[in-house]
Amino acid sequence: MNIKDKLAVFLEEDRAHFMSLTDRARSTSFFLKKFILYKRAIKLAVRGSVGIYGSSEIENFFISVANKFNVELPQSYEEKSILHVVSECYGVGGHSKVVERWINYHAPGEKHSIYFTRMKMNKVNDVFFRCVKETRGEVYTGEKHFFDVGNALHLRRIAMKYERVILHTHMDDIIPLLAFGSEQFKRTVILYNHADHLFWIGANISHLICETRSWGMIFSKNYRGISENIVLGIPNNNNLNVRNGLEVRKYKKVKVITSIGMPHKFLDIPGEFSLFDYMTAILKSRDDVVFNIVGPTPSDYPEWLNLISQYGDRVKMHGKLIGDKYRRCINNSDIIIDSFPMSGGTALSDVVESGKATLSLCCVTGHLDYTYQTESYCATPKELIDKTHKLLDDAKYKEHLIYSSFEAFSKHQSLFLWQSKVKAAYKLADGNRKTGVKNTLQEMVVDFSLLDRFIYLFNAKPRVLYCHGKKVKVCSYFINGRRRFRISLFKLNMTI
Repeated sequence: MNIKDKLAVFLEEDRAHFMSLTDRARSTSFFLKKFILYKRAIKLAVRGSVGIYGSSEIENFFISVANKFNVELPQSYEEKSILHVVSECYGVGGHSKVVERWINYHAPGEKHSIYFTRMKMNKVNDVFFRCVKETRGEVYTGEKHFFDVGNALHLRRIAMKYERVILHTHMDDIIPLLAFGSEQFKRTVILYNHADHLFWIGANISHLICETRSWGMIFSKNYRGISENIVLGIPNNNNLNVRNGLEVRKYKKVKVITSIGMPHKFLDIPGEFSLFDYMTAILKSRDDVVFNIVGPTPSDYPEWLNLISQYGDRVKMHGKLIGDKYRRCINNSDIIIDSFPMSGGTALSDVVESGKATLSLCCVTGHLDYTYQTESYCATPKELIDKTHKLLDDAKYKEHLIYSSFEAFSKHQSLFLWQSKVKAAYKLADGNRKTGVKNTLQEMVVDFSLLDRFIYLFNAKPRVLYCHGKKVKVCSYFINGRRRFRISLFKLNMTI
């Protein structure tokens, strides 16, 4: 059986398992068993691939649980106060940057606070304490509440003191459903859909869903039946500097091509064009190119070691870079290649702002709106390769491409546009709350696609947690929505 046929079998098994979990949850009369089974179904849909991207049945169950627990709540709130509800956030990554910038670009007089549902206070990055402090806000966590309901009730009490709630939570986080599904809760809820290509929960408690791009808006309508959503976009770095890319590397003989992204964004899909294929094509045809890969390490993609063996220092895998090292790597690059088969999103936007030449291959997970309006967008692998050669050889074309990207980015991603869209989103969501309008999620079972294959492979691929030479390696991966660990000790392999 070839790999495509195996994937088809695995996907059908995941879907059957998901249906079994929801059937068992629906049929049992034991509350705790129902609670656990629906949570397992969520984990499977998020960490597997079941061809379903939302479930009104699951959401409505947790909303019914929310209404079983009524507590004394404050009735007044401070005007222009906003509580961002986040599962986890760190100092790096697009998710963290969105929360930080949303707060930093606040309107005059607004108060912004953050509630972390899954983090301890001592693990919260200092950047979040600084940005909320500037708006008179606070940082809260649910760390003292081990059980989901206790965490949710704590959040409900806090959120009632705020005019609006913004959800930035992980796809499987049930705390917002338990907190805001109650009829007790009377505040505006907005969900920021940062994972539009995956199964997620929270639609049925949201007065408005803010999408990062038109691709996500269409996907939500077609595969979730969502009606109350708008394209908000992603807040940029507010540091446009288009001249950088034209000056830094103009007279260098060695051409540097850099690609940046989390390791999973470069995942090979069997039968599809991969970054390995792209690097091979360029390295074979040119002697003046060096590749810098930022994010993945050799342990993430051992097969890339073949390129390193063949081309030596012309292929460098740096792993994660931050701060000055990251900026130096960007500044020394002639071309930035967007990660594929999953686009870089926020990381790519920051590079475009710096004035670098970028290229983006059509991705299975779609792109931000401005990308489609630029010369940097490549519909096919051939177009990606051809444009790479043209950028390296033709300075005028490179300048044209940079300005094309800059103009489209400025049009779609400007700070002024972001702030005006946020203001409009608040007004629309508040209006929906006052008239009782919320999203009604429709569960749609669709045929499996290339996207589902990508999601399955992404979760099933082992991620290295610890490595000591070739003697000890600890990896984790997901099968049937459950995390598994693979331990290699000398020549002994164990899976737990």
